[in-house]
Amino acid sequence: ALAKPAVSKRSVLPVVLVLLLAVVGRIIIAVTIEGYPTDISCFKSWSAMAFEGGLSNFYFSEAFTDYPPGYMYVLWLAGALQKLFGLAYESAGFTLLIKLPAILCDVVTGYFIYRLFEKRTNHTLALCLSFLYLINPAVISNSSAWGQVDSVFTLFVVLYIYYICEKKLVLACIFYTIGFLIKPQTVIFTPILLLYLYQML
Repeated sequence: ALAKPAVSKRSVLPVVLVLLLAVVGRIIIAVTIEGYPTDISCFKSWSAMAFEGGLSNFYFSEAFTDYPPGYMYVLWLAGALQKLFGLAYESAGFTLLIKLPAILCDVVTGYFIYRLFEKRTNHTLALCLSFLYLINPAVISNSSAWGQVDSVFTLFVVLYIYYICEKKLVLACIFYTIGFLIKPQTVIFTPILLLYLYQML
């Protein structure tokens, strides 16, 4: 009985190290690469608009806004933190703040992959699959280098599909809705829900 906690700690340590390296590596990339200038500029401007003008007034301004409201809540928080820490508009700190939601969602998705496959296979294979996702150059470039938000809505799409597979329709619909409110491209995955509903008839 006393040996089990030690085994558990040995199993947890590699997971923590992989996730920690994923975070540190992404932060280094995020502060050294400015990102896609147009989008980074938009996200910074929108975060200031959302925080200073209020979310209720966001879409009534004359500024260019082509994102649905879901991600504006994230940018509102970024704007609040920018003001709290006094970060300059062009600073690497503010750029990191803009990229941080996608970075965190990368890591959460990596951890979810580990947990999912650990239950179905084994610790080693689950850790390898998580690691492969976290070191995927496309994933790293999208979130940490370019500063895109695809990792955010991807996390909710993954959760949506997972709960469809678990036959938990309410949770699946909640995550689908959140994903859609962040990026409308979530609609691409609607046939999965329709197929599930068809099978229930």
